[in-house]
Amino acid sequence: MFLGKKLLVVPMKDQFEQQYNAIALQAIGVRVMKRLKKKYFSQIQEWLDSNFKIQIEYPDITNRLINIVFEIYLKELLDTKLKKGKIKLKI
Repeated sequence: MFLGKKLLVVPMKDQFEQQYNAIALQAIGVRVMKRLKKKYFSQIQEWLDSNFKIQIEYPDITNRLINIVFEIYLKELLDTKLKKGKIKLKI
């Protein structure tokens, strides 16, 4: 979806994660089929002929996440050093 390609999903039978993923994808408009058989050829051809694509933009939050991780690490490091008496705060 991120790359803007068409999707036709055929979840594997008895694989619950794939079934749930298929339900979620179907809810946003992705074509889902139970199986690939000759009787579904017209649906597959319709999908091939269509230009329907779902484009989802995922924001780049890498820097934000890195900052959060460093803030947590530095706070825990400071708390540990304060508890061990390795750092004394002057107020």
